[in-house]
Amino acid sequence: MAVLHDHLSYSMNFDPVTNIWTIVPVTAATYYGTGAPAEDQIRKAAEKDKKG
Repeated sequence: MAVLHDHLSYSMNFDPVTNIWTIVPVTAATYYGTGAPAEDQIRKAAEKDKKG
């Protein structure tokens, strides 16, 4: 997240307030772009199977 955010904010010359407001959307884009939601579902299914 940090590399994309820092590059974007530097190249677009964001002011400090805009820079802070862009953190959440970039974090969400990074999370969903990595496949983490699918991995979370797999982990939850495996934990559920262990419990019975």
